[in-house]
Amino acid sequence: MKKAIFINPSWDRYISKRGKRYNRYWPPLDLLSCAAMLERHGFQCAVHDQRLGDDVHIPVDEYDFVFVTSSPLDRWQCPNLDLEVFVDRIKSLPQDRTYVLGAHGTMDPGSVAKAVGKAGLIREEPEIPVLKIALGEDKRTIAGLTYVEDGQVVSNPPQNPPSLDELPVPAYHLVDVPRYGYELLGRNFALLETSRGCPHSCTYCYLGMYPKYRLKSPERVVEEVRTLLSTTPTRNIYFIDLEFAIHRRHCEGVLDALIDSGLQFRWCCQTRADSVDLEILRRMKRAGCRLVHYGVETGSPRILSMVNKRLRLEEVRQAIRLTRQAGLSSACFFMMGFPTETEGEIRQTMRFARELNPTYASFHITTPYPGTEMYQGFQVRHNGHFVEETYQQALPLAKLKALEREAYLRYYLRPTSLLSRFGKNPSEGWQQVRLFLNFLSAS
Repeated sequence: MKKAIFINPSWDRYISKRGKRYNRYWPPLDLLSCAAMLERHGFQCAVHDQRLGDDVHIPVDEYDFVFVTSSPLDRWQCPNLDLEVFVDRIKSLPQDRTYVLGAHGTMDPGSVAKAVGKAGLIREEPEIPVLKIALGEDKRTIAGLTYVEDGQVVSNPPQNPPSLDELPVPAYHLVDVPRYGYELLGRNFALLETSRGCPHSCTYCYLGMYPKYRLKSPERVVEEVRTLLSTTPTRNIYFIDLEFAIHRRHCEGVLDALIDSGLQFRWCCQTRADSVDLEILRRMKRAGCRLVHYGVETGSPRILSMVNKRLRLEEVRQAIRLTRQAGLSSACFFMMGFPTETEGEIRQTMRFARELNPTYASFHITTPYPGTEMYQGFQVRHNGHFVEETYQQALPLAKLKALEREAYLRYYLRPTSLLSRFGKNPSEGWQQVRLFLNFLSAS
């Protein structure tokens, strides 16, 4: 029986210094999906997750194939910035049978293929190329594969991704679910999907890992949840779709199927502010939802228009108001440092965040990822890194970091807000404090 190991390397720290990406203790869903695909075809598989702090020796010599990811599925859209950390982590893996998955090789296959020096890169969604590699198909015929041959980088044509219902149930039996958690939801934590991709085209959003927007059937979603709950101690799930409620009919079908199933678990999701109303939010609550993430990005109407968000501030206000009315917690994400953005517009975003007053607020400096429309608007300079930090046009990076820190301080240290949050839900209040202190410690 042939054997394959899937490795999720650790990065530099829980919150990366460069770009402040959270390297949370979340299961590598894409690796679990790939492992399940190979198990379906008779392979013996193992998953080694160094993100959990397991830096013990990996017995790679025992395996016929080694698959390692530079960005597990929760980092497909916003991968870590310093590729050198990853390259250093995988130096000891065998050259001839190690394949690299993830966003970095998809964004820039030529330079990443040469940097990692392994058997090949799998671009975009990994499940089908992983299976073809393991089954021994000629690498020259595998769609989505990039490799170096005679000193030249060869990139095969892109793949046609499968229906999500054709993929196997992720192999969660290969990881220790109780070790995973999300500070905003709880331990015994897992990731699942009801869709992949997004039909929108915001200029800052990297969608290279998602060649097509596809939906998973409600019946299949329930099957995966039921399997997960019956075979592991999972009690908290993040449906990590880019936009959970954007396809109204599909969302209603998933929610009704979850409600009818009677399965008991807590979950969260991310969606657009203009995709929800009170009816759908209340249905989400009935189905077990406890937290909704919203990408708000900015409080400036000009910036919203410039980045093609196609969202109005009043729609955001209403979504947060209705989320609260439905009895759900909310987490809002804000960005600063867009091309041409002024300090005044950033402060407008800070004020808007305080006005909305979501349960949690997160502020980040904009990153111009290769492959996005916004990337063309920055003067990006590469200097041995995946994306060099000296890319800002409108404001100096030092100024943006100071404004980012100020945004956190002004949001979380409001006396009336602290009193209100601790008074209503002390455990949630402490969660906010821990999140706030973790982020400041990375400054």
